[in-house]
Amino acid sequence: MHLNRHSLQQIDAAYIQSLEPEALRRLSVQLLADLKEAWDRLNQGPENSSRPPSSRAPWERTGGGSASADDAADDALMPAPADVQPVDVQPTDPSPKRKPGKQPGAPGSVGLRGFMPMRNRRITRSGVRDAVSH
Repeated sequence: MHLNRHSLQQIDAAYIQSLEPEALRRLSVQLLADLKEAWDRLNQGPENSSRPPSSRAPWERTGGGSASADDAADDALMPAPADVQPVDVQPTDPSPKRKPGKQPGAPGSVGLRGFMPMRNRRITRSGVRDAVSH
């Protein structure tokens, strides 16, 4: 761009009225060049810039315009919508839900099988001692 932001903010109707005809022509040429460049940047898209086609917004892809080869390649990767009506599915086995966590009887579960029977042991104040040793 030829004019920076600060210069554009300084231009108003009074400034333009105060310019000589030759200075006004030079300013008009600069403004025209800046305007054309801004419109070119605004109208950039995947077909006229280095942007990939996948960077296009979804609402731009489904437009009524003609589709390019890149758009066709992108659309080929998307699954086609199904024309099947949804059906209410009832569960065939109304079994009760299991509780969260490891289920009883599963390998590694700690249940009654995991403990040693308390034969020949008695409990005293100092802890568990063998009944045979006393």
